[in-house]
Amino acid sequence: MDIQTDLLKQIQELEEENSEQSLIPIHVLKTAQEHVDGELEERLVKAKNDSSGQRIVLIPYNLGNFHLTGIYIKFQTNGSVERAEFINPVREHNGIPDQLQQSFNTIFQRFHLQLRKCEQPGG
Repeated sequence: MDIQTDLLKQIQELEEENSEQSLIPIHVLKTAQEHVDGELEERLVKAKNDSSGQRIVLIPYNLGNFHLTGIYIKFQTNGSVERAEFINPVREHNGIPDQLQQSFNTIFQRFHLQLRKCEQPGG
């Protein structure tokens, strides 16, 4: 499963459907694995430094055991973070992992992730 490719395809379809509108650029980074030291920090630094201006960056984040989550970061025109969310589709999971929050705060010192739970079909 390549979530990065799937997300990029869905974003491209969204852009094509809304070609008359000016959409905020969306960047999808490679999946960060929780169990790989430094990988999340590397993705967060890339999100912060690789582009400028208003944009959205999505970072798929694998907690293991087929538990794929994500990080959504919206940047303002001046490059500062406007919103940052940890997106978790698993209803029973009620928080942001401590290590994830610490890694995020290492790169973005003045901003905390917010938890976003996803509505699941049929529930």
